[in-house]
Order: sequence, then C-alpha cells, then structure tokens
Amino acid sequence: TRTIHHGVEVNFADTAITFAPREGVAGANAQSGTPRALVNTMLVGVTEGYQKKLQLVGVGYSAALKGNAIALSLGYSHPIEHQLPAGVTAECPPQTEIVLKGSEKPVIGQVDADLRAYRRPEP
Repeated sequence: TRTIHHGVEVNFADTAITFAPREGVAGANAQSGTPRALVNTMLVGVTEGYQKKLQLVGVGYSAALKGNAIALSLGYSHPIEHQLPAGVTAECPPQTEIVLKGSEKPVIGQVDADLRAYRRPEP
C-alpha cells in the first residue's frame, strides 16, 4: 500500500493507470512522477520479482540456510544468524554467494544492507 500526494489524480482505465497533477495544487506537477514510479516498481515486483546477489569474499567466509534464516560465517568466533522478513527468500548456490529474491524492492534492498553491515567490505 502506498500513499499518494493529494495533488495527484489517479485514473484507472481498462489496462492502464494514469497519473496527472490536479489543477490549483502547488507542486502537483512535480509530485506526479513519483507515484508513477512507485506503482511501476510494485507491478514489476509482482510480475517478475526482484533479486540481489551478494558475494562473500574472505578466507573462511560462508553462508548457509537454516529454515527462514541465513547463517553467516564471517571470521568472528561465532556464526551470525539473520532472520529473513516475510516475502523474502534466499538461496546459497555456492557457500560464498547469497541470492535474495522477493517482490518488494525496498525490502530486498534493506535485507541486503543488513547483511552487508555484519562485515563491511574493504575499500
């Protein structure tokens, strides 16, 4: 669910959704492109889905799936388990790669950022 600026008018046709600025609302023209992009992102997520690939580079670094969690070995004295949110799935084809899949692009990006935060890449 997305909230759309009050100055943007949304019209549903047979197979199209159009966004137009309402007359008399300041800044409506500038705001009419954002909902279009958000709805497009949602439609692509539902029809095709999104995926991100992460590669673990380091001696002894590995990842494994444990139910709805990813167990990471990142050179610490203990493994790290990261719970995946609803709607996100993961695969670890080789142990040094994580493939995140889901229909919501911001959620996939947040999980990606959370996983990278455990051990920042070196510059």
